[in-house]
Amino acid sequence: MFLVSSASAQDWAKKMFAETNHDFGTVARGAKSEFVFEFQNIYKETVHVASVRASCGCVTPSIQTDTLETWEKGGIHVKFNTATFVGNRNATITVVIDRPYYAEVQLGIKGLIRSDIVFNPGTVNFSNVEQGNEATQTVHVNYAGRSDWKIVDVRSANTNLMVELNEVERFSGRVGYKLKVNLKPGTPAGFFNSEMI
Repeated sequence: MFLVSSASAQDWAKKMFAETNHDFGTVARGAKSEFVFEFQNIYKETVHVASVRASCGCVTPSIQTDTLETWEKGGIHVKFNTATFVGNRNATITVVIDRPYYAEVQLGIKGLIRSDIVFNPGTVNFSNVEQGNEATQTVHVNYAGRSDWKIVDVRSANTNLMVELNEVERFSGRVGYKLKVNLKPGTPAGFFNSEMI
C-alpha cells in the first residue's frame, strides 16, 4: 500500500493503530496502571513518530519505537498517574508523525482513580529471584469510608503465585489489610507479568 498526500491524509496514520481509546476503569490510588497502544506500519514508506504529548498530567506517554519500516510494530506506552491524581480523569494523547507525511493521531484515555482505597506499594516486583528460591512481597491495602467495607477474596490466574490476605485494622471507617504474595520455589525461569483480582 502506498500513501497519497492529500488534505484528508490524517486518516492514514490512524489506520495503523489497533485501537485509539482505552478505559482503565476504576483503579485504586497508587495502583500501577499502564497500557500500550499498539500500532503497525502497513505502508511501503518508513514511518517516524516525532513526539507524543498528553492533555493532562494524569497520564505520562512515551514512544516505544519511533521509526518503523514496513510491517514493523511499535507502541505508545501510557502510565496512568494514580499516585498523584484522584477522581474521574480523561486525557488525550497526541501522537505526532513527521514521516513520510505529517499527521497527528488522537488517543483517548479515561479512568477513575479512587482516593478511598490505597495500595502501598502499587505493584509487586520480585526483580531477580534465583530459580528454585521462594520470594515474598507485601502490599498494604488501606480503605477510608464505610465501616462495613471488606475484601472478600483475592486471586491470581498465575499458579506460581500464592496469595494470603489478612485484615490488620478496622476502626472509625478505616480498614487495613496486609496482602502477602509468595512466588513458589518451583517457578520456571523467565519473566512473567500477572494481575491479581
